[in-house]
Amino acid sequence: MNNNLIEFVLKITIVPIIIIIAFVLISDTHYKTKYNNGICHCGGHLIYQEAVGHRNTTSYIFKCDECGEMSEYNSRIIKDCKIYYEEDINTET
Repeated sequence: MNNNLIEFVLKITIVPIIIIIAFVLISDTHYKTKYNNGICHCGGHLIYQEAVGHRNTTSYIFKCDECGEMSEYNSRIIKDCKIYYEEDINTET
C-alpha cells in the first residue's frame, strides 16, 4: 500500500479522536469547577435530589438550599466530589 495513503488514513482517524478526548476533558474540568465540591455560587449547598438514567450514563440532579437553582451533573464529574444530602445540612445547623 502507498505510504501517503496510510498516513492520510491515520490522520483522518486520529485527529477526530484527539478532538473528542480534548472536548471531554475540557467539559469535565468546566463542570467540576461549576460543581465546586457541592457549594453553589451563592454560598449555599448543592443538595442531591435524584438520579436520572440516560442511555449508558447517569446524571445527578442537585438543588441549592439557598437560591433554589437546579443543576445536573454526570457521574464522571461527581464520583470524587463531596455530595450533600438533606440530612447532612440539617445536622450542620
